[in-house]
Amino acid sequence: MKRLLILATFQVFIPAAFCQHGNKDAANAGPRSGSYTILSYGHNNAPTRLGYFTLSASTYAYYDMGKKLIGRGTYTYSATDKALTWTSGPFKDSNSGGNFEIDHAGKTHTIRLNSTTIGSNSTDSN
Repeated sequence: MKRLLILATFQVFIPAAFCQHGNKDAANAGPRSGSYTILSYGHNNAPTRLGYFTLSASTYAYYDMGKKLIGRGTYTYSATDKALTWTSGPFKDSNSGGNFEIDHAGKTHTIRLNSTTIGSNSTDSN
């Protein structure tokens, strides 16, 4: 019995957010406005939630987990460095970092505040 091998070609649309260059364009635009949960990773993989912050244009507000405002400030974004610089407020006062990354095919925006703590905004959690 002979077997017939059939090859098929499919045309697939892949959104720009799934492509490397799509994430690069999004990274150049900077972090999206919205709420970022502050997660600290200690000795295990389960993060501790420390609070959250909201970004809007070039301003931010920092809240504890009980939604109490801790402080407000301003930031700038450098597309070249892929990083935020906190120019005033509690993140500037605490010398927080601001390296920006995009993960999960564009769904997750992450801002690294220090070596074990990030701010995460994910469209999966909305």
